[in-house]
Amino acid sequence: PQCRGLFGVGASLSLLLLLSIAVATFEAALWVFVAEWFRCVTRFNFQPKIGHTFSMFMMACMSGASTSTLCDSIIEPVRRLAMAFAAAALAFAASAYAVTCDPDNKPAA
Repeated sequence: PQCRGLFGVGASLSLLLLLSIAVATFEAALWVFVAEWFRCVTRFNFQPKIGHTFSMFMMACMSGASTSTLCDSIIEPVRRLAMAFAAAALAFAASAYAVTCDPDNKPAA
């Protein structure tokens, strides 16, 4: 009985470690997005507030998580993931198109 409890703790610790790595990866992506995006935007004499950028990113994450939770019983996880990847690809393509079509988009000297 004591060994069984020890293995249960070990398994829960490995899950905790895996969850910690996932959260750290998400936070790193958040930091890179906010810091790098902010630096890129300020090159064009546009000064957004970094707090607004961070809060909008967090709202987007929360909205995505809430939408996924609401669709949990309606759409199977694989299809939801495919839809999320498709939406991300469309958003990336739209932003890339907007940047390449902007005649005032000049790199800073």
